[in-house]
Amino acid sequence: MSRLKREVWVKAQLKVCDKLFISAVIIQKGDPESGSIIIRLNKDYLTCSLYKPINSINSEQEWIKVGGSELVENSIADEYIKKEISRDQDIWVLEIDDFALKFEELLLKGKY
Repeated sequence: MSRLKREVWVKAQLKVCDKLFISAVIIQKGDPESGSIIIRLNKDYLTCSLYKPINSINSEQEWIKVGGSELVENSIADEYIKKEISRDQDIWVLEIDDFALKFEELLLKGKY
């Protein structure tokens, strides 16, 4: 079974956010076929959570929070994202204003 192309997956997340009345934008367009992904979930105007995908033992995609369980200040998140982009030009960065935690709940339950 082939994997879903990254560009298709990212655009699908924009549609999910649209249906949930959540603002979402692509900050960095990566490789359309297989680029890595960072999801930035803005919690308020000062902090956010950053997520990256990992493959579980079952070979299923799961999401881990970058920086542990704490919220990250926006300036620190910006620096982290810049660093990741400088290392990998093919990375996708999706920014979502998830003030009500709707998208995070779907992401962590695997319903993304």
